[in-house]
Amino acid sequence: MAVLTRLAALPFLAAAVYLFRTISGARRRAAAPAASAASGAGPERAEDAKTDVAKTNAAPGALPLKSDANWARSYALFAAVLTVWMVGWPYAGDPFSCVLCAAAVALTGYAVLRRRDLAPRIRRRWPRLADDRRYRRAVLLVAAAFGVAALEIPWNTQFPLVWPHALLIEYGLILLALAALYFLNLRHAIAPAVLIGHLSALGIIQAFVLQFKNAVLMFGDIFAAGTAMAVGGGYEYHLDSRMLWSMVCACAGCAVCALIFDGPDAEGRVAASPEPRGTVAAWGGLRPNVRSLVLGLGAFALLVFSVLVPSYEDLFHIKVQYWWEWQIANFKSQGFLPSFIAEAQDLPIDEPAGYSSVAARNAEDDLITRYAQAYGDTPAAHAAEAQYDQLQPSIVVVMNETFTDLSSWGDLGGYEGPTFFKTGMPDALSHGKLAVSVNGGGTCNTEFEFLTGTSMAFVGNGKYPYTLYDLSQVEALPRRLAQLGYETCAIHPNLATNWDRDRVYEEMGFDTFLDIDDFEGAEQYHNATSDAATYDRVIEQLENDPQPQFIFDVTMQNHSGYDQGGIPADVMRQYKDYGSDQLNDDTNALIQEYLACIGGSDEALGKFVGELRELDRPVLLVFFGDHQPYFTDELNDAFYPDEDPVEHDERLYLSDYVVWTNYDVAGSDQADTDTYASASDLAARSLAAIGVPLTDHQKAELGASTLYSQLNLFGYRDTDGAWHDLDDRAGDAGKTITQLSYLAYRDFALRTSIG
Repeated sequence: MAVLTRLAALPFLAAAVYLFRTISGARRRAAAPAASAASGAGPERAEDAKTDVAKTNAAPGALPLKSDANWARSYALFAAVLTVWMVGWPYAGDPFSCVLCAAAVALTGYAVLRRRDLAPRIRRRWPRLADDRRYRRAVLLVAAAFGVAALEIPWNTQFPLVWPHALLIEYGLILLALAALYFLNLRHAIAPAVLIGHLSALGIIQAFVLQFKNAVLMFGDIFAAGTAMAVGGGYEYHLDSRMLWSMVCACAGCAVCALIFDGPDAEGRVAASPEPRGTVAAWGGLRPNVRSLVLGLGAFALLVFSVLVPSYEDLFHIKVQYWWEWQIANFKSQGFLPSFIAEAQDLPIDEPAGYSSVAARNAEDDLITRYAQAYGDTPAAHAAEAQYDQLQPSIVVVMNETFTDLSSWGDLGGYEGPTFFKTGMPDALSHGKLAVSVNGGGTCNTEFEFLTGTSMAFVGNGKYPYTLYDLSQVEALPRRLAQLGYETCAIHPNLATNWDRDRVYEEMGFDTFLDIDDFEGAEQYHNATSDAATYDRVIEQLENDPQPQFIFDVTMQNHSGYDQGGIPADVMRQYKDYGSDQLNDDTNALIQEYLACIGGSDEALGKFVGELRELDRPVLLVFFGDHQPYFTDELNDAFYPDEDPVEHDERLYLSDYVVWTNYDVAGSDQADTDTYASASDLAARSLAAIGVPLTDHQKAELGASTLYSQLNLFGYRDTDGAWHDLDDRAGDAGKTITQLSYLAYRDFALRTSIG
């Protein structure tokens, strides 16, 4: 099948060969009269020969010119690139579209080669375009329409049935951008054509993000582009028919732009100056190039105004909703640009309704009182605190990449889950489901919630705090533990710049950061450094430094995708029967490779805990997954159809955790209690369990957790187990969410600045 799908590259190879040969032949024919005119001319007739060449190139038989050939060569190169792409990643669409798209690329490439023949025909067909200014305006108007199509077609299955006013907004924004580039480029067409190509690329990127993460591109992704590029090698980029049609629209849009050119057309007509004589006085006698720059800057200013000033949500009624299904539906019905801009305008953290410093202080006092009653003022808590003062155990946190127990979803062919994680720590303090705010990616947001104790519920969707904010003044776990005498170390066996960790970890108070450079030659598993390699560094740190340690290990082994084939065949055979008849073969294959990754992580965790048991120093281990794999929405729809939408969607935002110690904690029966937790309160829960002195913010978090059980970006689970939308503030649980929003605004939003 892979060989057959790679045959889809042949039409594009044919298009590339056709264009290169056509260009070469056309240029030879164009050069022949010029060569004849210059042949036999002695030095004394050099100037006459040059004049003859210029005259010949202006005649129909001398076309195309070199600039026309260069435009066409870009199409030939594009077809060649698509050929290579489809050989590397087989085509995933229908063959009919593939052939048609290749033909369309060849046709538009030929059109730009013969653009000087096309221009007079267009003017004859539409006489109103005989005026050069109208002609150029018409070109930009048509090119903008192709730009809209190139952006929307790859991912938006609802296009062109987009809200009319939203479609008009998107068209207007693209037209303004094209006009600004056209004038700033001194009325040349190359810059507008490049923009149309980038619009197609943006639409295709959006399609891949939907495919890999079941999410849309948001403003925060701009700041995380470096991380996306660094980890993007773990995916396969198979073009489908919608992506090819987007490229065809981009090729057509560029061909339209190419109809604006300098020099003569096939009939010898040279474009008139776009500025009639009568306008010179009105413009104060400015030169044409200066006038172009003024018009370009004016168009650019209007574009910036259109993006920044009007409220897209209030004025244009562009919805901003953050449930992933609603968000995707909104992007499809409202178009990419209006939806993207509306969410970007929602980026600042708004002051909660009813907030004041007094209200925040009162909320904190109330929640700390609840904490004291439920947690702090108990014999067990006092015993743990006294023991902590004597032992001051080291604290190891493992945020394990994409770790979750899929056996909780239903029958996957008899899969029972990661064995050691579920049964190997019967003396754990607690374990259970962990509410997180991301699915399939966005690791740094789970990391942010754990280390700061601030829920993404109060920061907002589409934001990656690591990439956006200066966190040096925000309460953070490493800085707090450093104040208690801990040495703090972060471990992540990938690029230090991913998610700006090199900057953020320093702002948070980590003393050292071990990144990919510290794991040269380390064991690899799946497509990254193995979990076991990072655990070896943790053990080494604990054995060699007697000071209390806080070690935060962010693993990489299980990172997507799950179609890499990088796991040994003998290991994969153990997982070949897992899956479900309710899922398609592709999803079952993803599940099998993913479960092989989790099996490797589970085995490494068992060895790691065994080493910690033997270690002659007290250690607290907090182990949790950052998010689910990107394909769990398919399991959700297959196994749990027709249920409450909030319950249905929240299932996608649950990972698993365990809190364990290698010593007996005073006041605890260590019965491995099954307890719901949230990424934002897991640190406070874990520290309280072993008697670590808590900050007021951490006490307030635990006090709030007496009235709800889990919280994430999208909602909260009450103590009866029912999920509620985040905007539902009814009852004691809803009131508590409001109180926490006051604290988050005071302790996070007011202490940060855009990084």
